[in-house]
Amino acid sequence: MKIPQLLLLAALAGCHAGSDPAARAEARLRHEVETAGGFRQVRAAEALGPFAEFPADSESPQVRIGQYRVRIAAGRREYEEVLRRRALDGSAPEQCHALESAAKLAIRFSPEERRQLWDIVNGPDSPAAGYALWLLAANGDAGAARRVTAGLENGGPPALTCAYASAFLPELPEAREMALRRLLEREPADSQLAAFTLWALACHGKAGTDVVRRRLRALPDGTAEKVLRFHLAALGEAGTAEDLAELAGYLDSPEPEIANAAAGAILRITGRAGR
Repeated sequence: MKIPQLLLLAALAGCHAGSDPAARAEARLRHEVETAGGFRQVRAAEALGPFAEFPADSESPQVRIGQYRVRIAAGRREYEEVLRRRALDGSAPEQCHALESAAKLAIRFSPEERRQLWDIVNGPDSPAAGYALWLLAANGDAGAARRVTAGLENGGPPALTCAYASAFLPELPEAREMALRRLLEREPADSQLAAFTLWALACHGKAGTDVVRRRLRALPDGTAEKVLRFHLAALGEAGTAEDLAELAGYLDSPEPEIANAAAGAILRITGRAGR
């Protein structure tokens, strides 16, 4: 999907600046949880905050894993075992999603289970290997953590997964921060890898507010939806109340995922302010 330049200009104009951006953001996300489907619904629920229930379980096993992740984050620990089983089941179509969800939540795996995760890392399924490596790092495996950092240097799909994982891992070692900064310098500004990298740095307080604002505003016409979405998420991490009017402009986006990302960014900023 492409984002029209008109929307970017409207956002900069601060559409609806006189209304309450946080109230609009929350109302939008609640509506999305009730009416949207697929991963769009899951992302809206995550942006909204602790949210344990959905109108119905998705028919897609992959999306159901995302719903379980939201429920676990809201305290529904009974779903952890489901994620653990699916993450280790190479025949499950939702294995990658389960590995990713378990990594995001830092679910603890036993020593035997971690040995199985290393088998996945060293196996032929590259997407599953990347998520399994992230999960091992989230379980405190120092070797896996070093490989996440090394993966940032290699470019391609491994770097994408490792940049994304870096946002969730609780620590950002200096070597990984430097690897992320090198990526940000050499990648095209409107690439998905640059967007993930900027967001990861912002999540750890390592991307200045002005830098994030400047990179968001400099995105060219035709920037891909996911790239814009992660720039908005980065502004949600690094931004201040001064950014609310600009973000509120994106709530009028014809692209639901962009509007939802802006809503999530608004709630991140207002949440830090203790609204």
